[in-house]
Amino acid sequence: MNQEVVKQLHELTGTFMEIIKYSISNFYSDKISEAIQLLLDLFEIILNNETIVIVFSEDIPRLREISMTVMETINHQDYVHVTDILEYELFPIFEKWSSQLNQEYHSYLN
Repeated sequence: MNQEVVKQLHELTGTFMEIIKYSISNFYSDKISEAIQLLLDLFEIILNNETIVIVFSEDIPRLREISMTVMETINHQDYVHVTDILEYELFPIFEKWSSQLNQEYHSYLN
């Protein structure tokens, strides 16, 4: 994988983690519409990005499952459960991606 792609994926992964934190904060601050829109955009970007789907292919089925579960849970207006899913199921995937990029492409990121 070329150095520029690695750097962009690493930056995106960090951005995804920030979006999750911000979305959780929005749910707790009763900014539900904003949080939902961020999550819709996040899932759309991730699941439709060819590079992400190829590089992190082992996690894509789980991400699809999480996205469906999150949307179902939002439909039931169980926002506490949504934040739990984001924090304990989705966020760790992005931490794994960041760690994987750091380990495999350390020289590209410095």
